Amino acid sequence: MQVGNNQAGLVGKTQPAPKTESPQKQTTLDKGVDWVKEKTQKGTLVGDHYIATGAGTLVGGTAAVAGIAKIADNVPAVEKALDFVFNKNGRLLAGSISLGASAVLAEDAVQSFKEGSTVKALAETGGAAVAGLGGVELVGRQFNIPVANKALSKTLDFMGDNAQALIGTGAAAGGAAAIKKGVEEIADGNTGKGAAYAAGGAVALLGGGELIGRQFNVPVLKEALTGPAKALFTSKGGMGVAGGAVALTGTGAVVDGARRLTTGKGVVNDAIGMLEMTAGVTAAAGGTTLVGMATGSEKLTQALPETAHFIGATAVLGTAVALGKYTASSMQKDGLTYLNAATGAGAALAGLGGVELVADKLGVSVLDKAFTKGWKPVLGAGLAVASYKLGAGAVAEAKEGNILNAAGQAGLGFMTAAGSAAVLGDALNIPVLDTFGSKTLEFIGDKMARPVFEFAVKNPALTLGALAVAGGAGAYAYYNNKGEKEAAQAAEKPAK
Repeated sequence: MQVGNNQAGLVGKTQPAPKTESPQKQTTLDKGVDWVKEKTQKGTLVGDHYIATGAGTLVGGTAAVAGIAKIADNVPAVEKALDFVFNKNGRLLAGSISLGASAVLAEDAVQSFKEGSTVKALAETGGAAVAGLGGVELVGRQFNIPVANKALSKTLDFMGDNAQALIGTGAAAGGAAAIKKGVEEIADGNTGKGAAYAAGGAVALLGGGELIGRQFNVPVLKEALTGPAKALFTSKGGMGVAGGAVALTGTGAVVDGARRLTTGKGVVNDAIGMLEMTAGVTAAAGGTTLVGMATGSEKLTQALPETAHFIGATAVLGTAVALGKYTASSMQKDGLTYLNAATGAGAALAGLGGVELVADKLGVSVLDKAFTKGWKPVLGAGLAVASYKLGAGAVAEAKEGNILNAAGQAGLGFMTAAGSAAVLGDALNIPVLDTFGSKTLEFIGDKMARPVFEFAVKNPALTLGALAVAGGAGAYAYYNNKGEKEAAQAAEKPAK
């Protein structure tokens, strides 16, 4: 009976409702980005006619500026109005825009912190602070408000005058966080990892303290890091031990960096791997130099100065690997795109640069001009890929019936093909290609683009009127055709 009663009591109890994650708040910046995406996606007037919209905006903007200038020259009232807005109240206008941008960035920074996007949040916070202080200063200068008219410039002066203390504070805070992380890792059983965090944190904490001490001339604090280091490095035994430890740390960083670059995924992972590789080579060379100083070996002492080229090459080649990985992954996932074509070219250029740095140091004459002689063919190949993509896009747009977009992409493809021909012709010393490419680009610039913009400047009213009529007619045809398609689709649906 006792058991039954207990079970009945358990059954009767109400279970707590499962926790549901609160939906993420959409900031003003998010709404703005979404609005732009919504208005420019496929199925919208701008999204379906992006070539005409872009060209019309460019030519129309040129005509509008020319028209305002011409009216201002002839109508004193307009000239005074423009002078009032852009000259007398230009600071007020710019200040208002800056303050608005600051508010938008600050709001998004708060949301980014809540979502855990620390890097993004810090960048937005810095941008909001600069924009806000700049806006206050512009408004302050407009109305000659004593403190406000130097809000940003005084802040920058203060930061410059107290740079050591500010950097030291940041370094000390980072060091304290690293030590805390190290203690947590050791408590979890990751002794090696935790010790590395704690050691790095201690160096950062002491270094930060020393910077603050130097800024304000605090006797003991101003040698918090270098004092013990001086004592250590004055003895040969101390230099040898320290050099060995530093070199060992560098080797570990190189190993972990190589592991990240070859097996890890993501841009952040690759950036960390590249930094680890570079820092590791530097540390290994620096540690070897310390050992050389301790043992009196001239060859070992020259380890760091002699490896400067290799350190630079490591960074450049690490960049090439990271970009190459992204390019391969992106092409496998999305096929050939403008972005992965650009990153592929970047990887090739970085690879050539790294090879040239190493070859120059080792005296390998065949490779010591790898970048100098190789960048033009890489650029020409990149332009050729872009031309291919634009051509494919033109064909796809033509099949959908978007003739203007097709013509625009075909024109851009023709221009990039001409650019590719000019670059490759010059690089490979093929006069026919070089001449064809250069003459084609010259013809497009002088015979096609220049007359359009010259007409817009000389006849702004006619140009704007023509664009308005063309835009209105295009919009009418687009929405009328869209309405007919929707009606036809509705008629095809079977009645329920």
